[in-house]
Amino acid sequence: MQFLTAYISGLIAFLVIDFIWLKYVALSFYRSQIGHLMLDKPNLAIAGLFYLFYVVGVVVLAVNPALEKGQWTTALLYGGLLG
Repeated sequence: MQFLTAYISGLIAFLVIDFIWLKYVALSFYRSQIGHLMLDKPNLAIAGLFYLFYVVGVVVLAVNPALEKGQWTTALLYGGLLG
């Protein structure tokens, strides 16, 4: 149950932060720098699959170790290493 809670929380946080990043910060920069490589419409199925698997990686490699140790700095360190 703890894994599921961490996964759902992480997924929501990741989607909200990434939406803000892509919508308001990075989109114009990406278009100006690599617009020729971008699709006219993003492939949402592939993006969704990426988000599902990436959050599993974050939870398994950063959040769960931090929950086991009881230290948020563990999540910060391991999450930073994950990128």
